[in-house]
Amino acid sequence: MRQQNFSMEMSMGIRTLSMAAVCLATLCGCVSLAQNINGRNAANHEAAARVAAHNGDWQTARLQYAQALTNARLAHAGADEEGRLSYEYGRVLGITCSYGLAEQMLQASLQFARQSGGPAYLPQLELALMAEKQGPQQAVKYYRELEPQLDDTQFSARHPRGVADVRRRYASVLAASGDEAGATAQRAKASALEATNPGSSEEGPVTPYGSACVASGTSN
Repeated sequence: MRQQNFSMEMSMGIRTLSMAAVCLATLCGCVSLAQNINGRNAANHEAAARVAAHNGDWQTARLQYAQALTNARLAHAGADEEGRLSYEYGRVLGITCSYGLAEQMLQASLQFARQSGGPAYLPQLELALMAEKQGPQQAVKYYRELEPQLDDTQFSARHPRGVADVRRRYASVLAASGDEAGATAQRAKASALEATNPGSSEEGPVTPYGSACVASGTSN
């Protein structure tokens, strides 16, 4: 009788484990499917955001980047993807004058860049450019954090015109903050880069922060 009871218990235990395994496999499959759907949705929203930004429709771009970032997080995207979306969303938030949220997104992008080994200077530069709207003291703080990248000779050799332009902007905020000596030093470095790279090309337009303010009730 004991042997029979033991056999029945073992059989029931095996059936329970089998059912649990099936349920776990089903659950994992559902989670994987949901992540795939969220990943596709993130890509679709990002594509729509890029089109809207290209057309100057910053409000639509803002909403689409918000959706893209939400879906990317639900899909458990990697640091590089979430960093890229945080960067683009932050820029658009700044363009539409949501400076506090924009700073949060750009700071998040900076942390993701450091985590993934991506280009940290991009969010650092955008933080400096946007801070110009808040006054020279705040802008100087961000430009100063960016300065080690500007001093990197390999970086400046790859982007001489861009580095020269950034140094001139840095000089302007230094002068506005009362640091004329610092401003003079930055202008001299910019002039030296321009003199040694006369044929360097433009780096592209500067993000137009504050150019498309939206109604204060906008939540995204």
